[in-house]
Amino acid sequence: MKFMIIFWGAFLFFFCVPFPIFIYMMSDEFATEPRNSLAVSYGYLGFSLLIWIYVIVFFINTLFVKTFKEKNTIQSILQKGIPREAKIIDYKLLKYIPKTNINVIQIVLSFPNLRNTLIEHEMMFHDSKPQEKRFNAGNKVKVLLNPNLSQEPYFILNDQKVRFNALGIVLRIVFGILLIAYVIGLYSYFYTRESFDFGWRFLTFMHPIIFSGVMTIIYVLAFQLIVGKFFKNKKEEHILFSGRNAEATIEDFPFFKQLINIKYTLIH
Repeated sequence: MKFMIIFWGAFLFFFCVPFPIFIYMMSDEFATEPRNSLAVSYGYLGFSLLIWIYVIVFFINTLFVKTFKEKNTIQSILQKGIPREAKIIDYKLLKYIPKTNINVIQIVLSFPNLRNTLIEHEMMFHDSKPQEKRFNAGNKVKVLLNPNLSQEPYFILNDQKVRFNALGIVLRIVFGILLIAYVIGLYSYFYTRESFDFGWRFLTFMHPIIFSGVMTIIYVLAFQLIVGKFFKNKKEEHILFSGRNAEATIEDFPFFKQLINIKYTLIH
């Protein structure tokens, strides 16, 4: 998993940063005359600014805002969460970290949801006390449900601790600073190199100022699509934690019809 993150991170970095600049430098002749009219050049400039603002806001939201929101939500659940007793019906050891004596485990819990309907849910986390064998199959643990299902997570373990990984936060800050520095440097370098007192009239769609941002947005959208494919739909999660059992009765099932009409009644 770590290797895949590093690989795709390096892949993203290459095609979004050096690749557009390299292609531009190799294929485009050095122009000393304006390439576009003033109106078109300012249109390109505005388009590029919108792209980079979106990219910067996306990474700030992903790396910082969501993290702090989730931390605040967990603290709120610890104070106001609805207690439930959960039974561990499956346990899987994913990885052992000998340096810190921590197990990365995956368990399946069975417990009543907010409507007291028995549900099963899978979770993965780091067990800092593996010697206690608290999460073996058949054991019971205390969980707290989030009464506000508009925020994630929907539940946590009763004794879950909230803390930040200092190294992770530092790396996120460094990444954010480098991203902003790259964008500022991109504009500054090419404006100094190609403006020739004509302002931004050197801009074209394939210019690195624009094309680098477009490539970054493509990978951002691809990332969101991949995450959406591999993780459960939030709407399904919402139904799981707030729904009730229902009994469906098939009233009609004609052989040649493509649609099936189903009536259902909730079991109270």
